[in-house]
Amino acid sequence: MKIKHLFIVLLLFQFPVLSQAISGHYFISVKRGQYIVKDEVAKYRLKVSSSFEIMKTEVTQRMFFEVTGFNPSYFRFKKYCSKEHVIIKKEQLCPSHPVESITNSDIEIFLKKLNTIDKKYTYRLPTHLEWDKAARGVYRDSKVPLDYDQYLNEIENVAWVKNNSKGQTHPVAQKQKNEIGAHDFRGNIWEVLGVSTDSEDLESFSFMKVNPFLEFNKGRYLVMKGGPWYYDKNFVLLSEFSMEYRDVSTNVMGIRLVRTLK
Repeated sequence: MKIKHLFIVLLLFQFPVLSQAISGHYFISVKRGQYIVKDEVAKYRLKVSSSFEIMKTEVTQRMFFEVTGFNPSYFRFKKYCSKEHVIIKKEQLCPSHPVESITNSDIEIFLKKLNTIDKKYTYRLPTHLEWDKAARGVYRDSKVPLDYDQYLNEIENVAWVKNNSKGQTHPVAQKQKNEIGAHDFRGNIWEVLGVSTDSEDLESFSFMKVNPFLEFNKGRYLVMKGGPWYYDKNFVLLSEFSMEYRDVSTNVMGIRLVRTLK
């Protein structure tokens, strides 16, 4: 019994806040429904068929490390986060900064282990529709106009961009939250999307000249939205997307999770 108890203590010490990484505190419910978007690209209608829960922030270095045991992030050293910097099992962390420099293989390892730990929920990357609806702060059927001048005046209040980031990522949830209580959909890092075969999700790119999933992905690329810390504030738009080879890691690419009941 003593050996068993010692093992449990060591496990808790190794993963001090593992439960927080998968707790309801970090997730927000988003209801299904359709909404009309009028932004800098076009006016179009989007529909989310099922309700879901999405993280309030991007996955942090601490969350990723507690699940996987490693931290691939470029911005993990003390010079980037002197006040909160920690070293655990020889791994350096800026705990509340978003994890970045992850490859598709890293993402798969993280999701596999997380889904093994939690028996109640299934965790995955958000589809384009899920990400877009949560990013725009839409609870239900809504019209979401965009005043571009107002956007430029307010962007630094909600996003880490070239104008205020000082060339690095910053702790999550430091900027103003959106209408559903989520942070950092704009700026800080690009957020990788899950590839969906749902016809409505694929058609949500129909307003563009190309569909990044259909035309470019084909198993070779990751599609990302949100804009990173080095983008000028004029270009951190919710309609922007980027792509990267699946096994290339960059210090501007991270993740945010969606979960559904198993």
